[in-house]
Amino acid sequence: MRDSELTQDNFDGMPPDAQIRRLRLAAASALAEYGLADTRIRLLAHHRQTTFQVAGARTSDKYLLRLHRAAYRPPAAVQFELSWLAELHDKTDVVAPLPVAAKNGQFVLPVRGTGIPEDLSCSLMRWVPGRRYFRRTGPGAWVLHDVGRQMAVMHDLAERFTLPRPFPGPIWNAQRLFSASEKIRTAELKYLSSAQRKVFQRAARRAAQMMASLGTGRQVHGPIHADLIQSNYLIHLGAVHLIDFAELGLGHYLYDLAVTIYGLWGLDPRHEQRQALLDGYRLVRELPPEQADLLDCFVAARAVIQGRFVMCSEHAADRQIAPRYLKQVLACLHALRA
Repeated sequence: MRDSELTQDNFDGMPPDAQIRRLRLAAASALAEYGLADTRIRLLAHHRQTTFQVAGARTSDKYLLRLHRAAYRPPAAVQFELSWLAELHDKTDVVAPLPVAAKNGQFVLPVRGTGIPEDLSCSLMRWVPGRRYFRRTGPGAWVLHDVGRQMAVMHDLAERFTLPRPFPGPIWNAQRLFSASEKIRTAELKYLSSAQRKVFQRAARRAAQMMASLGTGRQVHGPIHADLIQSNYLIHLGAVHLIDFAELGLGHYLYDLAVTIYGLWGLDPRHEQRQALLDGYRLVRELPPEQADLLDCFVAARAVIQGRFVMCSEHAADRQIAPRYLKQVLACLHALRA
């Protein structure tokens, strides 16, 4: 088949290795637009977006290059993410990926690769040093204290950040988070009893009501990381660095906190790390008691979202752990009296 005859369906039907070979060539071509030569490219992930680590001639010259498929992340959404990260770097002490502009001054470039049947967009960021800090009991109170502090710094910035109109990124509202598609309803019938489905539905309904009552004023709602779990903060020389802002969108700040708290579920039985997260947050930003009282509702909502994600996942590994994982979700919902 000639490249000119290649369709998106044909590309998606290729073995992953064949896709990656084409995407690697596209990545190498894009690097020239950033003025980078004599680099080594190493594949990191190939899923909804494809990511490469790029190493320059000097050991300190490392970058993260991402190729975005428009169906997953339109160029405007990527541009918003990088504009946010640039302002985060300029106006705060948060260590996060720093966008690199191309020679034409743009953060997001269109890329057309040989044998790739769609336009891709490309972004490049400085590599964030550090290692993930997985432990069976969680990363520890000192880590969560700084995660909380940095999250509050980001929420403060979120209040002042000028949002593009129309907003191009995801909006983490009740409709997006809790609407039950036919796929979700089918999965719940497969994995959950009638009583368990009602628990899921009740938790989602309560969270939707809380979101509506909070409203979307800038004091409670704005750009959030939306995925600040253990795999997305790194430890480097005793400092906490934040990564992976791919889910960056508009949402309630309480939901941002709840994502991190739920990620500790089962690792933090005495809630010491949860408390450290909130203590760090309050160093920078007020968390009124009436809002703190709503946190468990948002944590329960996150449990439902993750449970549905695993039930509906196309990955065999997720389907394999689904029954065991759903027991954890239901235990969480029961403990929170959702």
